[in-house]
Amino acid sequence: MCNSFKNIRNSCLMAFILMLYLNVGAQDKVLVFPDKTSCVSGDTIWFSTCIISEKDNGKQVVQVQLDGLNNHHILKNLILCQNRFGEGYLVVPDSLSSGNYFIKSFIKYSEQEGLNIVARRPVFIYNRFDENIENVEKPGTESYSEFRSNNQLNVTTGKNSYNTRENVNVMIELPPELKESFSKLYITASFSDQRTERYSSEWIFSEYSGNELPTTVKQIIPDGVLITGKVTDKNNNNPVEGSTVLLSIADSVPYFDYCISDASGNFRFYLHEAFGKANLYIQALDDSVETKVSLNNDFINTKEEHAKEKTWLSADEKKTAKDIINASYFTRLFNNITSNSKSNFKIAKHFKYPFYGVATSRVYPDQFIDLPNFEEISRELLHGVLYRKNKNEVSIRLINNSLEELFKHEPLKLLNGIPVFDPEIFSGFGSNDIKYIDVVTDEKYFGDLKFNGVLAVFTADETLLPENTDGSKLFEYNCIQYPASWKLENKTTDPETNSPDFRQVYYRNTFENYTPMQSFSFITSDLTGKAAIRVVLITNEGNVYCNHKTIDIKCD
Repeated sequence: MCNSFKNIRNSCLMAFILMLYLNVGAQDKVLVFPDKTSCVSGDTIWFSTCIISEKDNGKQVVQVQLDGLNNHHILKNLILCQNRFGEGYLVVPDSLSSGNYFIKSFIKYSEQEGLNIVARRPVFIYNRFDENIENVEKPGTESYSEFRSNNQLNVTTGKNSYNTRENVNVMIELPPELKESFSKLYITASFSDQRTERYSSEWIFSEYSGNELPTTVKQIIPDGVLITGKVTDKNNNNPVEGSTVLLSIADSVPYFDYCISDASGNFRFYLHEAFGKANLYIQALDDSVETKVSLNNDFINTKEEHAKEKTWLSADEKKTAKDIINASYFTRLFNNITSNSKSNFKIAKHFKYPFYGVATSRVYPDQFIDLPNFEEISRELLHGVLYRKNKNEVSIRLINNSLEELFKHEPLKLLNGIPVFDPEIFSGFGSNDIKYIDVVTDEKYFGDLKFNGVLAVFTADETLLPENTDGSKLFEYNCIQYPASWKLENKTTDPETNSPDFRQVYYRNTFENYTPMQSFSFITSDLTGKAAIRVVLITNEGNVYCNHKTIDIKCD
């Protein structure tokens, strides 16, 4: 009796410490709830996110990283949270070796330095080509503690041991006093790797120790992406101040923006509601030096360095590892499980027309006789465009409508929405190469930039872009991850089939309405071992309550 009372007292004390730690001060934290605590390389980890903050969050972008021990960066995703909550996934690279990793989560940009901290969640990854894992490295014992549960959430099942492919009925009892403050309830049931379960079911908190952002950004980025980079001298790598940096994104309505590099050569661009993989064409223009442009990777480092301990696997643990690897292989083979992710780029368009406005004229060359080159096209079809070729040097001038004379300087020239500065780039384009041409014969302004008219050529091959140079480069950049739903269905009945069932995640759901007795059921798979039912409750005030229950799964 004394030991039982002592255990309850310790459990309550640990829960109190967790509550206190999660709510101390005004620090913003992002908690991640993954669908499993271990997986195989090449698998997809689905997760939910929750911002713990005293502020009223509408839309907010958070960053979720997958890192190795000691800040070895692997990948990152940006997740858009609505009213503190979000959903996302990480596609684990095939190349990762077996070992412990961290899922790190944080608000990407904070109003005040020092108020934003990183929450880390350990996860174990098995390399799917490992046939015999003898030992692995794990974080030192000072980096984690046992799962901190609290007895305010009561998790019960009909029994503690089940057969494979057997129905499991679960009852979650919630305390009445949480009714008014209830916000969200997360429930996950999955195959449990007991060796990793001990330290993969909690969060470890730490502050930033540095990143590749040039300065702390003193603003909230609620629903967009901040692109940062640096302009340097091509010859000596010194930072270049005062360079005009252009950002362009090719599209039917091309995106264009610019900024001036600061004393450290840094530049920044903000993309509002940008989703998917963007092809960013960035150009650094400077009259005095040859420039080189680069982007920051924006990974965040945490302060603690983790002592690593080598641990040898027991026979049971080796069997579990083999089962998990085989389960992943057969699940892919029979179920063709994918993240069903979208990578095409999309950005909010607030205007019907391109940044240069309504064209004075738009010409479709294929509606006329076939012309072999751009000189013929300009002469025959483009009113107000003067294309000159003198001793192999090409120049282009446009009519200034307001003065009824030619502009003294060249217009802004665009190839599929990307600024180009050598007019000869258009020379070889004939009628069959061009989709349409926009001509603007007025003086145009974009911020502090002035254009002597605009000549925009859009080719039939929309992927055609200017070649990369040191000062002008095309970058692939992952913006906000498209919202995606977990594609596996929660099985509640066992279909009569001889097909193998190697699901590792049996059930995953989120509840937004308070019910004192929340019940659900799931079907176990063909895997034998342990299964963990994890329950996390979030209140409106940002308090976190956790509990879990482990059951045995045996072969009948």
